[in-house]
Amino acid sequence: MRTPTLLLVVVLSSAPHASPRPEGRGLHTRGLHTRGLHTLGLHTLGLHTLGLHTWGTELPDGWKVRFDDASAKPADVLVEEKDGSLTFTTGPAGIYYKGDKAQNGFDYTATFSQLKPTAMAEAYGLFIAGQDLDKDTQRYTYFLIRQDGKYTIKTRNGSATKAIVDWTDAPSMKEPKGVKTSNTLEIRATANSVQFVVDSKPVHSMTRDQVGPDGAAGVRINHNLNVQVSKLEIKKLP
Repeated sequence: MRTPTLLLVVVLSSAPHASPRPEGRGLHTRGLHTRGLHTLGLHTLGLHTLGLHTWGTELPDGWKVRFDDASAKPADVLVEEKDGSLTFTTGPAGIYYKGDKAQNGFDYTATFSQLKPTAMAEAYGLFIAGQDLDKDTQRYTYFLIRQDGKYTIKTRNGSATKAIVDWTDAPSMKEPKGVKTSNTLEIRATANSVQFVVDSKPVHSMTRDQVGPDGAAGVRINHNLNVQVSKLEIKKLP
């Protein structure tokens, strides 16, 4: 047993030059190719005993993904569920949903924590009014933030997107030392209006017609992000 252990250490020490994100072919670990491990006579099952995770073998129970890029695969992302939170490590941008509906009067909230900064300001947040999410005629309205303290509200119809609110400062994301890395988003819908809220501060309001018909709700996570989503909840309002 000692010899394989020493060989594994050699592979790990040479990993810094490997790509941190899989290319969508075969089973990858974070920075390790399983093909190399098999040449040492080791099996990927042993990786789990070392606390390592394989990329994108499956999503948490009940969750689905729709990537912007039709050629992207679940193997290109890692989604881990623990203690009621989801941690996303992405490659491609996409939406994730579980069959939850945001309809009638509702309050849809989640706390997003960006675990690592990105070279470019990539966005993440909530979506509602989801229709035909598995078809070319997909439609939804989404509410996103990013690490520079800005937010946007957009709609998607098929492959076309339209900005309702272009990137705008969200003052509640700012604090004296900079932009907060953990922020709570909320979409609050009543009979006549829909409010978009960042950290308890409303930033925009729309009519129900502008948002679109009631439909599926979920989260959107863009490219190359490491984001934890917690306290994801839809409450019905009277």
